[in-house]
Amino acid sequence: MDLVLADLQWSTCLVYLDDIIVFGRSFEEHLQRLDEVLGKLQGATLKVKPAKCDLFAKQVHYLGHVISDEGIRADPAKIKVVQEWPVPRNQTEVRSFVGLASYYRRFIKGFAEIARPLHQLTEKGRRFKWSPDCDRAFLTLKACLITSPVLAYPDPGKTFVLDTDASDVGIGAVLSQETEGGERVVAYASRALTKAERRYATTKKELLSMVTFMKHFRHYLLGREFVLRTDHNSLRWLNSFQGLEGQLARWMEQLASLHYKIVHRAGRLHVNADVLSRLPSFGDQVGDPQVCVLQTAAQKPEEVNNVDELREAQQGDSDIQLIISLKQGGVSQAEAVKHACLKRYLPVWDELVVRDGALVRQVGDLQGVSGEPLAQLVVPGNMVPRILYWLHNTMTGGHLGIQKVQAKVRERFFWPGWSGDVRRWCRECRECASRKETGVSARAPLVSTVTARPYERVALDILGPLPETERGKKYILVIGDYFSKWTEAFPLVNQEAVTVAKVLVEEWVCRYGCPRSLHSDQGRNFESLVFQELCQLLEINKTRTSPYSPQSDGLVERFNRTLATMLSLFVNHNQSNWDILLPFVMMAYRSSVHASTGFTPYKVLFAREMVLPVDVMLNLDHGERLKPMSEYVSSVSQTLATVVEAVKKHQSEASHRQKRCYDFRAQPQFYSVGELVWMRDKARRRGVCPKLQRRFKGPFKVKERISEVLYRVCLEKGGGDTIVHVNRLKPCVPSSFEVSSSPRGPGAVWKEWRRRGKGATGPPEVHSPASWIYLQSGTPQGGVSEERSVKAPAAGFQLEDPGATEDTAASSCVVEPGSEVWEESAVQVGFSGPTAVTVQGTLADTGGGPQPQRWQLRRERRLPAWTKDYDMQ
Repeated sequence: MDLVLADLQWSTCLVYLDDIIVFGRSFEEHLQRLDEVLGKLQGATLKVKPAKCDLFAKQVHYLGHVISDEGIRADPAKIKVVQEWPVPRNQTEVRSFVGLASYYRRFIKGFAEIARPLHQLTEKGRRFKWSPDCDRAFLTLKACLITSPVLAYPDPGKTFVLDTDASDVGIGAVLSQETEGGERVVAYASRALTKAERRYATTKKELLSMVTFMKHFRHYLLGREFVLRTDHNSLRWLNSFQGLEGQLARWMEQLASLHYKIVHRAGRLHVNADVLSRLPSFGDQVGDPQVCVLQTAAQKPEEVNNVDELREAQQGDSDIQLIISLKQGGVSQAEAVKHACLKRYLPVWDELVVRDGALVRQVGDLQGVSGEPLAQLVVPGNMVPRILYWLHNTMTGGHLGIQKVQAKVRERFFWPGWSGDVRRWCRECRECASRKETGVSARAPLVSTVTARPYERVALDILGPLPETERGKKYILVIGDYFSKWTEAFPLVNQEAVTVAKVLVEEWVCRYGCPRSLHSDQGRNFESLVFQELCQLLEINKTRTSPYSPQSDGLVERFNRTLATMLSLFVNHNQSNWDILLPFVMMAYRSSVHASTGFTPYKVLFAREMVLPVDVMLNLDHGERLKPMSEYVSSVSQTLATVVEAVKKHQSEASHRQKRCYDFRAQPQFYSVGELVWMRDKARRRGVCPKLQRRFKGPFKVKERISEVLYRVCLEKGGGDTIVHVNRLKPCVPSSFEVSSSPRGPGAVWKEWRRRGKGATGPPEVHSPASWIYLQSGTPQGGVSEERSVKAPAAGFQLEDPGATEDTAASSCVVEPGSEVWEESAVQVGFSGPTAVTVQGTLADTGGGPQPQRWQLRRERRLPAWTKDYDMQ
């Protein structure tokens, strides 16, 4: 370029490498000079790119400067790092900034006087307090650092010096030149390290800093020798490294066009670049550790402030006021029975006392801290939610379990049915449900896939990314046949939909024919428009797994693990030759007997075993006698027929065996349309610690039951539909807490009366919704065989509970008149006693006459079907 425009340079234009600036005093003069320059370029058959041209500009960015009619000034991008340096927040950050300024103090007039407030702030034992004097000194030094004489114009005749450094949080560099007065800064640069880069070793971080900023200042450094200065002594021998591979080799290739001399400088002298790599704005603070306390409005409890507030709440409760007046009048328990509204307080009447105008319960068998009988404040109904929220939902409550909250309540408060209310409050807490696991996780019964012939149903998956090979391969496309277990593995450069579809058609469909069904996970490449159109053209039924359910694609998922194990045993030390090994390990797999079929995949397809190298070396394969074509075809046909039938039988037995073993630990769960559920959240978010992440999200509402294991759900507050596997769901207990009337489940009432030993025979009969679940006669305990539509029995039909014992009331379930019950439709039943699960009776089945069957009454809580005894609360 210098030769082409040699006669126009300095008078008409300025040239530096491939950058040309054409100047003129007027518009007409500028047009004339543009014509001259473009004519020279055209004569030399050189072209310019319009997108990179800036015409008729009043100011331009050129060689790190802004040139305008006002003169030449520094490019703001060069000094952006110093301009945006944040105000220091501790002594460590002050020392970093003062260290940078001190490095260039010879160019700052009166540096000691300007920086004195900052020096005083770093004195040992001095309390950190940012004053107006400190702020003034900080701003003054920043201004001095980004203006002349510190920030100098680059001089092509002088040698450039590039200082680089790296820390655990960032990398930084200073480009300067040696002058008669010392080093003069040309530009600053720095950036933060990414999450992956922060895991680099120290030497690799220092090399990253070199590579990054040599590329950044390439327009200054290209075509001239410069000094590369570092405080990492190991990099002095950078150009003599041998046998570099991968990323390091690519980095060195990028630096090959630059001519530099590496000079080591001690870390104590390498301050200018060092502080730029440790800027406090990089996020991971290097400064002094500080404790920050945050409190959001959503977590602020509505606390009970003092006893006076509780006393005022008692005065607003008619029942408590009546008790206070009766107690002050000396009314006994026998006389208090006349008041029906006080029935709930009668069991503890003798323990209720009035103290300082407030009603408390004095428990003789419980002692407080002082050793005196424990005094429990009697809480009115409208205050109970606040008490429970305070003791459970706040940060001081910690969302702990039922027993811990009950212990806190027992030490402080009392109200009728407090134990059951605490239990229901904790069970209905949505914050707890979104984080805590249930006692037994759902585990749907195994649903096996059995095919009738080879290549009828195939599955595919992507294994990778793996270490990039010398041939650029990073992924493996795995395709497997459900019947024969024949599997193909193809190395890929990328996993884009077009690449995968091309290999599928050319390497599988063209070789083995079109499958009837194609199964995969929900990868973007498998769900793309390319795959949809491909399956539509070939009339392939495309199926997919539900999210986070790899067990639905078990054939290839299990093979991926086997393939990775085989490759790991043969790859070289840098794992760059796995694509060469792939055909050989696939040969080993295809010639091995598969447990599900009892044959090798090769024999299932070709009616004979594969000839291995060992067979040839030891002459174990004697070949077959020469047969006519018709006889050979007949023999192969008979062998294939025998093998196929044997494979079908073996697969059926293996399927039943796997289902029996898997279903032994199955925990079937069923949900009705409209029921609320929680969905397990398996997504991992950047910057969020998995150990502190909530495990469930929602609640979701069930919209449709697609199959035995799949449900269509949507958020309770509305939103798009999601198809989810039942194993990722758990029941959401609907909120039903109404403390003002103190409703309690029958189990809670019954247990409370039994504990007090008052001789009660049980709570009054209540009605609650339940579902009929059909259990076929002879079904093993815990195995739900099917659901059936049944007709409700006649009114008054009683079902005795065989689980009742001597210490419990004889329970019964009275089915009220109702229309036909379909699957899990709710019916009204009368219930008494804590045990009513498996019951015996004769119901009219829709398929015929009366038949003795086993039936189960199950609450809407959806506990496991074989639960023997549980609290109906």
